Amino acid sequence: MGNITDHIEAKFTFARNKAAAGTLVLPGDSPAAPRLRECAPTASRPYGDTVPVHLHFRGQKWTGRVHTYENKGVYGDKTLTAQLVSDWRHMGGVLAYPNPLLPLVSQWPKNDPYIGPMDTAVHYYMLKNKGRYNLPVHIVWPEGVEWFNINEWVNFMARMAPFDELFKDALRDTGAHVELFMWTPGDPQPGGSTLVKPTLVLRISPPRKNVVVAWDERVGGGILESKVSGKTSTAAHVVVGGKTYDFVNNLISAGANAIINGALSFFGLAGVGNIITNELDDVFMAFNAFHNWDTATTNGPFYLRETYANGGAGGFTADAVQSGATALYEHKARKTVRFTVADGLPWRFGEDFLLNDIVRAFIDGEWHEQVVDAVTVSETRDKGVLVEPVIGDDDIGAPPIAKMIRHGQDTIKWLKALSLAS
Repeated sequence: MGNITDHIEAKFTFARNKAAAGTLVLPGDSPAAPRLRECAPTASRPYGDTVPVHLHFRGQKWTGRVHTYENKGVYGDKTLTAQLVSDWRHMGGVLAYPNPLLPLVSQWPKNDPYIGPMDTAVHYYMLKNKGRYNLPVHIVWPEGVEWFNINEWVNFMARMAPFDELFKDALRDTGAHVELFMWTPGDPQPGGSTLVKPTLVLRISPPRKNVVVAWDERVGGGILESKVSGKTSTAAHVVVGGKTYDFVNNLISAGANAIINGALSFFGLAGVGNIITNELDDVFMAFNAFHNWDTATTNGPFYLRETYANGGAGGFTADAVQSGATALYEHKARKTVRFTVADGLPWRFGEDFLLNDIVRAFIDGEWHEQVVDAVTVSETRDKGVLVEPVIGDDDIGAPPIAKMIRHGQDTIKWLKALSLAS
């Protein structure tokens, strides 16, 4: 299609681990307009077409496609607005089959398990599933994979989950950054092999701690807007559970019946058998409690006390521990930091820092370290080019104990699948 130079407005967002949006506004009679409209059915393309759109900016490349368009106005004076979506959208368009090597009607075993470093997990599933509909994707295998660092391993049980949903929690836990973009002739080779025609490129990288880049809202400017969000503790004690293990119920019933029959025998009366059946079920060891004593001992006599978390039936199961720990984490006092900076004051995106870098800022009297989560590059005729990096994330994540338990449960599922027990 060539270069587009007559746009009224262009806006592209670089984002971590999700499909990013873009907007392109053109005159309705732009030479590029007919091609952009071919994302939907036209007379020459009755089934529509894939319409790629690329942006090059300071060594960074955004690649995607036209998702929707509107051509609005009156004859001779229309404006075409195209909504774009980045090629990361393919992560939501590929399913992880239980067994990609077998026909769909015969998917055995029930799941496709993986356990190992996050660095290779995405590549493993893409390699097995990309050939089903001949998705042209080149996989760049990472260097220096820490195969023996078991603490950083992840577990997956794939059964028809889209890739973006399958990897969502693990990407948040590990901080890894999955890139999926289109290589075209003229771009630097991504490594692994020599590409000659347009091809999707998949690679993954850990966060890069950029110790140089920092902003200080007190001096030098650069921070256009910051948002420090805080909330008070809403509960310091969490109750979970509600059901007792069956063997405990049986022991209690048997013990109670033994005591009653023993007492009757002591007084010379005949035994009555099992008079207690389920009357004492779910009475003992049905509930469990988790406590945030830091909050309870520092927030005075009027802190908010208790809440109940639904964590499965039992109070002493792994699910209950995970639910209790997560609830304590969610109810504790916490703070998140997110800020937008001005490009070039003094740091420039694409030159001094990149997407997924960990940078620093002094806000509200203290230093914060946050990851570069998204960068929006826009251009209008009246304002020129504007670059707005958004740093930080409102997601509070999960407590370490909940992550550990979830990984342990995934490992158990993995072992069951390996033994064909699931």
